[in-house]
Amino acid sequence: MRLYREIRLRKTADLPTVKMLDLWSSLCKKIVGVPIEVMYGNSEENPQFRSPSAEINTAIPMTVEGKPVLCLWLNRVTLDRSNFVIVSHEIGHWVLKLQGFRGLICEPKKHCDDEILLNSLVHHPPLYALQRSLGHEPQIEIDSHANHDIGLLQETEVLSAVKTRALYLADDLWNSSREVQARLRTSMIQRHRETLKLAEQITQSAHEYDLLDHREGLEFAKKIVKRLALDGVWHEIDEIENLISMAEKSQPK
Repeated sequence: MRLYREIRLRKTADLPTVKMLDLWSSLCKKIVGVPIEVMYGNSEENPQFRSPSAEINTAIPMTVEGKPVLCLWLNRVTLDRSNFVIVSHEIGHWVLKLQGFRGLICEPKKHCDDEILLNSLVHHPPLYALQRSLGHEPQIEIDSHANHDIGLLQETEVLSAVKTRALYLADDLWNSSREVQARLRTSMIQRHRETLKLAEQITQSAHEYDLLDHREGLEFAKKIVKRLALDGVWHEIDEIENLISMAEKSQPK
């Protein structure tokens, strides 16, 4: 698997992405104790992310040449089009974690669909606000994602469980533009009324919290776990602790 260095990313990136990289670096120095390089590679070359039906974009801390790095795994389309809104989105998830935003983890099914979708649902509003503050407008990508889901709802039977679908589509309902929200609701009424009912319960609950505040976001996540009676034992996780541990292990003795 080929990985490319941050210096190469900075040479081609737009200004908002460079600002996100700078914010990540400064927060790492302050909280982790050392700067952590951002590297990137093609997710299609990583066996962990190969999928015949999905285009994977994600960011994961890894150890490269004995040092911790934040590795962006980007699909070929993102790399070819230099879609820096997606790049800043993936880095931004980890910037939020350095700023105190926490997620919930599900035992015994760590990283199950419900866990991933719930944490994304809670973190996307502050992430989009962060991107906009640095000069990126994510709305086109948000609406494109929702329109893709509208097509799936109209053309195929969705096989995931109702609660999982509700978590997934609530994200679209909460963040997409009004026109897209209206079309999404129409599609769900036609074939997925129960999912729409749950998704709207989630979005209505979101109005009770300031999701730009990390403490209230975590309380919202806990409420959704209870309200939907999601399977498993859920507890808070601080992923920065692992990042600090990785950095400490990399220091010369």
